[in-house]
Amino acid sequence: MVKNRYMDNRETASESRWRRFGVRDLDAQRTVRDLWATLDDQRLVASVVEVSANVSTNRVFMLRLSDDSRVFAKVSNYGSSFLFREDHDRVHRLCTAFRSTRWEGFLAAPLTSRGAVHTVDNGQSWGVMYEEVERLESLPRILDQPQIESLAEEMALFHIACADAASRVAIPQTSTSISSDIVHLLDLASDRTASRTLHLSAEENSLVRRHANRFLRSLENLGYADMDRIPVFVDWNLGNFSVAPNGGEGFKFFSRWDYDWFRIDTRLLDFYFLSRVSSKTGDRTAFSYGVHTLSEPRFLTFLRAYHNVSPLSEADIEFIVETYRFFILHYILSVGDHFFRHDLWDTFRADAVGVGLPSIDAFDRRPLLAAIR
Repeated sequence: MVKNRYMDNRETASESRWRRFGVRDLDAQRTVRDLWATLDDQRLVASVVEVSANVSTNRVFMLRLSDDSRVFAKVSNYGSSFLFREDHDRVHRLCTAFRSTRWEGFLAAPLTSRGAVHTVDNGQSWGVMYEEVERLESLPRILDQPQIESLAEEMALFHIACADAASRVAIPQTSTSISSDIVHLLDLASDRTASRTLHLSAEENSLVRRHANRFLRSLENLGYADMDRIPVFVDWNLGNFSVAPNGGEGFKFFSRWDYDWFRIDTRLLDFYFLSRVSSKTGDRTAFSYGVHTLSEPRFLTFLRAYHNVSPLSEADIEFIVETYRFFILHYILSVGDHFFRHDLWDTFRADAVGVGLPSIDAFDRRPLLAAIR
């Protein structure tokens, strides 16, 4: 039986063992312990090492088991355990839908119990476990042109596969959308306590409300209601996937892990991070979020190569710029205090209202539109 986390705050012998494994935080320790203890698996845990990226507030732990295999545990206290479980249920459905296709084994699969994704909720935090997925090569921080073209072609093929599987994944209908997220932000920004909640001045808060309303109007104008909803992973930083050589200078996607930003929505949400990976500065440890990567010739190369495999419309191109506005409004300003480490969030928030949002409406979309004509 798993010990009730509310029974006693004193450290038990079992808890001391988990501390020796390296899970120092008591709440994370209990979540990791309960994840394994409630799984129908007789193997013993030999060691636990934290392998968190230390960017988001989520924690990741690698468990080495008595047969020398490994699994990974993710612990979160962001949002709600319901949405956390919903997202991982959809990842599980997608893994199932990919069986007997080229994409079988691409995604690190969540562990299941009695056919359902295995999660625990200890009230303060919740968690899920994943199988280990084999990793091959990582892309270099700055891509050359053939690598950018391979990235575009592989993303287009992956989006097509996700679209084919979407009807089997998004059942029942997902609980959130980018429009509901921004409506929620407008509610926060309109409240009397908005300045304290969002950590913004009155002038900055007014700026946020204007951009939130512009975003919602753009959704209407660009036909968001009729866009296909597919599984999207949003964060394509190089630490989240590996590739296999494919002859010459090209590559194929080989494996993908880390689902912090997973959602069911338009494929266009993936493009802002793809512009960052394609950029002349590349994927960096110390970074900021700016719209300029969308205008780089490297990203135009990406768009042309993607468009050749999976065509984009002019409305899609306009929407790609709006996804940057969404990213700033939602992931940084609305939920950034829960999503990012606080030192990073302070920097991102200041950049968002000082540079990011003011730069969007002046952004020249013509080169992006020309790339697909």
